[in-house]
Amino acid sequence: MPDEPEITETATALELDIADRILAFAHGSRLPVGAHLTEAALSAEFGVSRTPVRGALNLLKRRGHVERIANRGYFLTADVSRMQAPEIRQERQSDLIYEGMIGDYLGGRLEGKVSEAHLLRRYNADRPALVEALARLQAEGIIRANPGYGWQFEDLLRTLGASDESQHFRLILEPAGLRQPTFRIDRKRLLACKKEQTHLLQNLSDRTRPSDIFAASVRFHELLAELSGNRFILQAIQQQSRTRRLVDYRSYQDLERVRSFYREHVAMIDLVLEGRMEEAAILMEKHILDVVHFKPGAFSATTSGNP
Repeated sequence: MPDEPEITETATALELDIADRILAFAHGSRLPVGAHLTEAALSAEFGVSRTPVRGALNLLKRRGHVERIANRGYFLTADVSRMQAPEIRQERQSDLIYEGMIGDYLGGRLEGKVSEAHLLRRYNADRPALVEALARLQAEGIIRANPGYGWQFEDLLRTLGASDESQHFRLILEPAGLRQPTFRIDRKRLLACKKEQTHLLQNLSDRTRPSDIFAASVRFHELLAELSGNRFILQAIQQQSRTRRLVDYRSYQDLERVRSFYREHVAMIDLVLEGRMEEAAILMEKHILDVVHFKPGAFSATTSGNP
């Protein structure tokens, strides 16, 4: 079988999150330099498909933490025993910048044309981390590069309109995924996902980062899409994960609503584990409709301004 080509495109939010979790996992497990990092084991550990794991491993390769050997896979090159916890998590500086920009954009504090110099000062950022955050915003249709100089934020109402359309598309697609005759009940991965959703639910507070809430939600929805057995449903949901962030972030202002969302995640997993697929599909419809109908006030993000 030919060796797969290396993934070089901009990392998604999910891949960035998984890359961080791989380092934390390696550190907590005391993996030595040279340890084999398999996609299958990591996807099972984190309850996600192999696609974002592969993207995360390629990201870590570009950062020098792992190497890829043709036809053999990925191997740890970083001595994680020498890393302190803050050092492991410093990979997420671009996440903090990204979240600050999202909060400021939704709050009307960032609009129109901006320069990189202005953003570097505003977020007290290193340029590589800022460039990574801008690339993510560009991939999500929130900002575009001006010819020659600076960046242009898209009109907020237009962007939110596209996000609302994304939610209505999910309302059609995700319940259908649960109704597929090819749906496979993978108990091990569903139970791992339930454990993660329950952990977030039990520890949710006003200090919980929006990106952590969003990433756990993405893992839940993409797992169910993958288990549908229809690759096109999975691909469509992965695409929607890159466009629904703004609508989801608006709903995170109300922590009780977030708790309700995560209780529904857990309830859906329980229904699927019991084979009650039609009930799970009906609950999924209600779940997405609650987000569609959410009408927030002015957005306020703890991550806005300097991260």
